Amino acid sequence: MDTALNFYNYCIKRSGSELNNYKKTIFFKGLIKEIDDKLQSIDSKYLFTMEDLPQGTEISCGNINYLVMTRNEKVNGVYYKYTIQKEPYFINFISGGVLQRIPSIIETKTIDVQTGQSIILPIGKVIVTISRNNTTDKIAMNDRFITMGSAWKTSGLDKSLDGIIKVNANMDETASIDDLVNEIPNNAQKPSYSFIISPNPISIKKGQTQQLTVVLNQNGIKVKNPTLIYTSSDTSIITVDSNGLVTGINEGSCNIDITYHGDYDTSSTSINIEVAAVAEHNYVISVSPDNILLDIGKIQQIISSVTDKGTAISSPTLTYSSDNTAVATVNNTGLVTGISVGTANITVSYVGEDGNTYSKTIPIVINAVVAKTIAITSTATNPNKIKVNNTQNYTITETSNENIVNDTFTLTESGCDPSYYSLTVIDNNNFSITNLKGDGTEYLTITVTSATNATVSGSIKIRLAGRW
Repeated sequence: MDTALNFYNYCIKRSGSELNNYKKTIFFKGLIKEIDDKLQSIDSKYLFTMEDLPQGTEISCGNINYLVMTRNEKVNGVYYKYTIQKEPYFINFISGGVLQRIPSIIETKTIDVQTGQSIILPIGKVIVTISRNNTTDKIAMNDRFITMGSAWKTSGLDKSLDGIIKVNANMDETASIDDLVNEIPNNAQKPSYSFIISPNPISIKKGQTQQLTVVLNQNGIKVKNPTLIYTSSDTSIITVDSNGLVTGINEGSCNIDITYHGDYDTSSTSINIEVAAVAEHNYVISVSPDNILLDIGKIQQIISSVTDKGTAISSPTLTYSSDNTAVATVNNTGLVTGISVGTANITVSYVGEDGNTYSKTIPIVINAVVAKTIAITSTATNPNKIKVNNTQNYTITETSNENIVNDTFTLTESGCDPSYYSLTVIDNNNFSITNLKGDGTEYLTITVTSATNATVSGSIKIRLAGRW
């Protein structure tokens, strides 16, 4: 194989030709070799190349067009061998109502399949061989064309060969609307193209991207899936990929050229794009809470904000993501849900006007669901008894998994006439009771309930004692 490859490369280097497909979207090298033609009117050759070409492909070598007449035949597992035929004519077919100038092979002879000898066709009959594609597939019976100074009408369409159409045609009378000089039948009009580009106009900033959307119309009818080539007039300012995605590289202005390659014609347009300088930024993301402890099934809302140089950004577009969705998930508004026991990180991201992404990470611990408890304690020797005219302080503590939980609470009193005592809330976790006139027969019950989970509560029963 190496020997065959080396020999092929030697031949290409010495006698190879630069080739391309007819649309000039594929470029490759090949070796063209003359062969004896059974039909002297047909110029046939061998083509040796590394390029895998389907039968019926139209290729060009310089200003000469050829049609691949055979399927690929791989030689020594290295290169392909094809038979190609020169297309010396251009025929203006009216394909699907649109005039198309199509490279063609015109034969006035054919081969007898039994004897292998050439047979001259009757006068007034020709066989035109062309590539089969979306355009030529629209050629129909009784379509007219003009070549060799005469008008012709299709009488048969042979599509039995992959990628090739053989058009049988009979000579036809010329009409007054035929243009014999330019070989245009029926006063047919050449295709006209229009481009609709959006967005337009375009102004982007350095580092930003913009997707171009192009709609192409041929004679007012939208072309489906057109082959478009995008090129930038100055890649130091703007680059564009094969799908029309534009990227601003540096401040300035340049054009994006858009070229349509049909089967047999091209059309192009351009759009000017301005790239603006990017202002200096100093983005800061703030989040609350900055760490989260949750039980399985519980939720927590993240509140996020963004400032630039200390100034708040109104309605910033933020994205939220979890690095372990099996443990905790987060939706697009920052609502976190505990899924299973473990740890995860929630990342809050913001894309600035400079094109950079800024982020803040919030660590999360998800615990198994356990019963939370609220304890009411006091440093007094007997928390359950207060002497008359005395005040006693109490502390509220909520725990989960032996960890203290930050929460808010509501306090309710029961069991005793309010005139016997006074209740003072010191802060969220502390309160005091003063025995105003208790004589030992009154009992006050204080119940503390979680403001976030009404099922979690605790209570203490206190005797309002007299003097002793």
